[in-house]
Amino acid sequence: MSNNTISSSAYSVMLIAITVAAIISLFLVPSSAKLSSTSSFSSLEEVKALLNSGWWGNFSSTNHSNLTGIACNLTGITCNGAGSVIQMDTRHYHSFGKLGDMNWSSLPNLEYIDVSYSDLRGGIPGEICTLSKLTHLDLSFNYNLGGVLPPTLGNLTQLVHLNMSGTNINGPIPPSVGNLGALTHLYLSSNKLSGTIPLEIGNLKSLVEMDMSSNILNGSIPSSIGNLGALTYLSLRSNQLRDCIPPEIGNLKSLVEMKMSSNILSGSIPPSIGHLSNLTILYLYLNQLSGYIPPKIRNLKSLVEIDISSNILNGSIPSSIGNLSALTYLSLRSNKLSGCIPPEIGNLKNLVEMDMRSTSLMVQSLHLLAIYLV
Repeated sequence: MSNNTISSSAYSVMLIAITVAAIISLFLVPSSAKLSSTSSFSSLEEVKALLNSGWWGNFSSTNHSNLTGIACNLTGITCNGAGSVIQMDTRHYHSFGKLGDMNWSSLPNLEYIDVSYSDLRGGIPGEICTLSKLTHLDLSFNYNLGGVLPPTLGNLTQLVHLNMSGTNINGPIPPSVGNLGALTHLYLSSNKLSGTIPLEIGNLKSLVEMDMSSNILNGSIPSSIGNLGALTYLSLRSNQLRDCIPPEIGNLKSLVEMKMSSNILSGSIPPSIGHLSNLTILYLYLNQLSGYIPPKIRNLKSLVEIDISSNILNGSIPSSIGNLSALTYLSLRSNKLSGCIPPEIGNLKNLVEMDMRSTSLMVQSLHLLAIYLV
């Protein structure tokens, strides 16, 4: 065989080897490298969204292609390893205008937004509800943030923490909130929310804390609230809620604090409240509750504060109230209670303050009178 033939054969083998290696490398190349051009495009879109918002100053006339590294160094911005924005924590950063100034659809990997105390104005754009990876959204204490809660709020199915307290948001709570099955904390207090609490709230079975206080919510408390078995904190105070406290409230065995004061609630205190053995705070004052104080209140042995003043409660104080040995504060004033203060009240050794003014109660002994006047 001639040298030319050998060289030709060697060249063919080498060419085949290179071709095979190229094919193998095509399949073994990391997906991130395959998408490098797409990633660069996404990164550039994120840069434009952040800088064109005006939240970090005026970059509108700047060549963005030279600023792809700047986005991740902006105040409050965190990026992942690929350079994509995943967190925006700019609370107390008073340079903002409107949420609508941000092109939220260009930030698809956002998982965490906290723009509380940022003097935001305008409304909440529905576009923010397209952020499918979002787990934390805090728009609280932006007192000039108005408009309504987007009907598409329920699209944020990964959301764990939602705080919109202390704004000027009005209108109803959208029923789609019931789609937020991963939610553990829901804070909507101190707004101008109106309408009824949606029945769908009962779908939020992971909920640990819920605060809807200081709004203009009306109608009745939905019985579906009894589905929230993980709930430890519930505040519906200072609204215009009416009708009875649903007996299903007794299903909330994990509840530690319940505040339903300053509403128009009527009917009796449901006996099922005696199932809330972990309860430490119970505020039902300033309502129109009537009937007797349920004897099953004796089961609330963790109770530290109870205020059921300014209602229309009648009958006598059940002697079982003496079982509440952890109690430090007791207010029954401004009711239609009558009869004698039970001697078992003397068992409340930790009691610091007791108020029974404006009732028809009588003191049975000088010993109890001394306790009452302390």
